[in-house]
Amino acid sequence: AADAVDNTILDLADNFAFTGTVTGAGGTPGLVHLSTSTLASDATEVVFNSLINTSTYTNYKIHAQGHTSADANVRAVFRDSSNADINTSGLYRGRIARTSSIADSSYITLLGGSVGYNGTEETGFTLDINLNLINQGSTNSIMPQLQGITQFVQNNGNPLVQHIGYTMRPSVATTAVAGIRFYPASGNFKAGSKFVLYGLA
Repeated sequence: AADAVDNTILDLADNFAFTGTVTGAGGTPGLVHLSTSTLASDATEVVFNSLINTSTYTNYKIHAQGHTSADANVRAVFRDSSNADINTSGLYRGRIARTSSIADSSYITLLGGSVGYNGTEETGFTLDINLNLINQGSTNSIMPQLQGITQFVQNNGNPLVQHIGYTMRPSVATTAVAGIRFYPASGNFKAGSKFVLYGLA
């Protein structure tokens, strides 16, 4: 086989099937689909276990759209490599919208109010979240940051768009993030709700 080719002769505009390993071409920046969870039936949670790792990506994006079965907000907690919740008291510090005060909690609040109006007919929500694994390393050097935009119908029937921002407090965090779990404060996510996780290359 030839060791090199003359790029003035080889037409690379066609489609090629390679049986060996192509190296030296570099990666293509962009979103890399990692997982989609579409509920076939009602569920108390949606979980992405062992899919978040700084050795793979340091930035992730999450898109979700769905309904809740009850008049409740939506929450999230990170998970460790054993698929256990990371929910130490006061671990997450953040706020929803500019007017909301900063609060410490054992979970992340994604909707700053209760979704739900007229039963379960108008309880839709959408989430678009950026997750950045900043200083994800040793004890007291773990600072995952989550920012995003949420939209939902409040229990008074009014639509609401909010900005959210949370971080794991480095003075409290001692466990590296490996996954994330979403759940409504009460009730279930309705069938058809969809959560998608991407890595940002």
